[in-house]
Amino acid sequence: MGYSGIRSDGPSRLTAFALGLTRYAPRGANLVVGVLLIEIGTTFGLPVAVANQLNTVHSLLSFATALAMGILSVRFSMEMLLFTGLSLALASATASFLAPSFPLLLFLYSLNGIAWSLIYPMSVALVGELFHQKKRAGALSIIFAVPPIITVFGSPFISYIGDWRRALLLYAIPIAAISLMLSRITVRVRSARRERVGLASAFKAIAANRSALSCMTYFLLNNITWQIVGVLGISFLREQHHISKEIASLIYSGFAIAVFVGALSGGKIVERFGRKTSTVSVTIAYGLSTILFAEVPNPLVAAALGILSCLLAGLRQPAANSLTVEQIPTMRGPLMSLTQASDNIGGMIGAAVAGLLLLSFGWVTCGVLLASAALVASIILQALAKDPMTITLNCSVS
Repeated sequence: MGYSGIRSDGPSRLTAFALGLTRYAPRGANLVVGVLLIEIGTTFGLPVAVANQLNTVHSLLSFATALAMGILSVRFSMEMLLFTGLSLALASATASFLAPSFPLLLFLYSLNGIAWSLIYPMSVALVGELFHQKKRAGALSIIFAVPPIITVFGSPFISYIGDWRRALLLYAIPIAAISLMLSRITVRVRSARRERVGLASAFKAIAANRSALSCMTYFLLNNITWQIVGVLGISFLREQHHISKEIASLIYSGFAIAVFVGALSGGKIVERFGRKTSTVSVTIAYGLSTILFAEVPNPLVAAALGILSCLLAGLRQPAANSLTVEQIPTMRGPLMSLTQASDNIGGMIGAAVAGLLLLSFGWVTCGVLLASAALVASIILQALAKDPMTITLNCSVS
């Protein structure tokens, strides 16, 4: 059951903004490392390939924590896990700023990966607990729109600072601190006691729910597709279409803005067409646009299709998450934690497969095959997923 002690007006838009900002709290340090990785290597006299182990260890710990969250979310409250993740993100950024050696930086920065997997599933699961059902899609739109729009301004700001320690001090640490403070103010800790769910029964219920499993599979497959446009898209445009680094950076900003616009609009799409229909339809369009992004020979058309793919990726975030969070209302924490783990697995598979396909067949084949995963995801969701809220409404009407 949801939280029965919420006031009639429910949580405000500020609560949704705060939850969106929590999703950016670990990304601040992540963006600093992404933009200034060469400078980090120079500080410690290391090549970029070695310095990039920061991202490798970060991803591994994030994945391991996402798996463990299935257990932790049964044992501890969503609010406690969220606030713990935010505190850890702040501590990691602060300690990384002070790190005197690369091995110590590697350890301290990797703690941000743990924070990432504590924050991400809880920020979505709490929407199902705090917001009225009719307001959840709109809240998720705000939550998913916050990170990309901050990234649009954050990336050039970090580049302007130029020094990774100062960037952590002036960018990553303040964002994590503000996020922690704002969430503590706006995300009210529920005083009502919740029914205790056994660990075995929680996993058994999720494993037996075909619709919930299809949603988890959907996230895995979509993150495979995201690798070609969201992760490798700029490298693809630079190598395949010979676009300059300066133009590519502007296109990257266009990608981020498109995700922001899509996420902000996603709630309206859900309200009009429903969770499942919106998710399946947008995902089909997303897969097709990404396939064309990889195939078209004209660089301007490819860039435009990349922006369209990012717009559709933003649209599907509120839709897919609002569908998933309703699958098993009594187990939102464990389900969203396992969904996050599934998403991480998709990213790992996508990155590995992309590397093999690029070496063997080149960019176009790699892009088409990775983009096709989104089409498979839409078929699985259409065939197996159910919208519990729609079923409940139909039963109530009849």
